[in-house]
Amino acid sequence: MIRYTAIPTRKYIYTNLLFFTLMFIILLGIGLIFLYYFSQSLYDGKVIGYNPSLYGGEVTGEFRQEYHKLYSYGIFQHIFAFLLWGIDFMSILISCYFIIAIIRLFPVKSWMSKIILFIIFVAIFSTIQTIVMNVLSKLEKYAVTIKSSGFMDKNDFFDTSFYPIEDFTILGLCFTCLLIIVLVAITGRIINKKLEI
Repeated sequence: MIRYTAIPTRKYIYTNLLFFTLMFIILLGIGLIFLYYFSQSLYDGKVIGYNPSLYGGEVTGEFRQEYHKLYSYGIFQHIFAFLLWGIDFMSILISCYFIIAIIRLFPVKSWMSKIILFIIFVAIFSTIQTIVMNVLSKLEKYAVTIKSSGFMDKNDFFDTSFYPIEDFTILGLCFTCLLIIVLVAITGRIINKKLEI
C-alpha cells in the first residue's frame, strides 16, 4: 500500500474495503439478474436454445425448480443476503491485509518463503476463526433466542435467499463485524508503526 497524502492508515484500509466490497456486491447483483433471466428462459424443463445432442443430456424440471426457489423469498431477504455476502467478503479482504502486513514484518527475501508463510498464516487464521464460530453457534442456543423474525428460521439461523451458510447466527455476524474492526485497527497500527509506509 502506498499513500500519497497524510490519510490515516485505518481510513485508507476502510476505503479499500468499502470500494472492493461495493464492487463485489454490484457484480453479485448483476449475476443475480442474469440468473433471473436465465431461469426465465426455461420452458417445460428445457433451456430455450439448448440442443441436447450437442451438449449431452437434458435439463430436467429439477433444474428449473432450483432457480425458482429464489422467488419464495422476499426482497428484504435478498438484500440481507447481499449484506451477508458483503460482510463475508470484507472479512476475507481484511484477513488478507492483516496476514500480508504480518508477513512483511518477517525479514524474508524470497517469494517462495513468503508464499509458504502466507499459506501457513491463512491455515492458522482460518482454523482459529472456524473454532470460534463453532463455539459461538453452540453458545447462542443458550444465550439468544429470537422468534417471529422474517430473517430467522426455527433454529435461529439466518434464512436468506442465496446465502449458503446454514449455521450462521447473530453471534457469528457480530463476531465477524467485530473481527473486521479489530483487524483494521491492528493492521493500521502495524503499517503505521512497524512498516512505516
